[in-house]
Amino acid sequence: MTRTPLAAVVALGLATTAAAGPLQVFDTWGSFRAESSAIVSPHTTDSVKIERAAGPEFGAAEVWVLERTTVTERDTGRTSETRWADSRTCPPLIPTLAGLADLEPVSIQPPGAPWPRGRMDAATARELRQHGGGGGDRIIYDAGTYEIEAQGHWPVARMSGSVVMRSGAGTPAAAWVTDAFRALEPCWRDTRP
Repeated sequence: MTRTPLAAVVALGLATTAAAGPLQVFDTWGSFRAESSAIVSPHTTDSVKIERAAGPEFGAAEVWVLERTTVTERDTGRTSETRWADSRTCPPLIPTLAGLADLEPVSIQPPGAPWPRGRMDAATARELRQHGGGGGDRIIYDAGTYEIEAQGHWPVARMSGSVVMRSGAGTPAAAWVTDAFRALEPCWRDTRP
């Protein structure tokens, strides 16, 4: 009786599953989203879920799947469209997600601490109190919202964690989300991989 190595059996099983039907997702890693301003019509929410469908631990190449849902609200009603992309057929997918590692982090601004971190002059403080923003750091309330949720880690503590960045237009998070949608545009398909 001959024995087949476990890795070969797993790889064969994954290949058979891939040929037989959609990839089976086993891990949601994160997401990103762009939502238009509530004062514009049509109002759109474009959300992408980032999922892992196969990994090296299963004896196959790592496969990442993106599930994009676009919801559009008009005076005449609401529509929803779902499309997919995966790392096997979308060359920009992995480099686009890798760009998250270079994204400028949000500085936490605790209550009572001078804004931003002791560098606010009197004129900026006045403008902040009057208008909800300050200088080049003005918050743009009517240009939509952007959100990134991702897995991460604290290198020194060697512990995993997660981060959610939510912002308005004009921030590094908004720029990354906009660039990601642009880079991935040719990849979207109507059928689940």
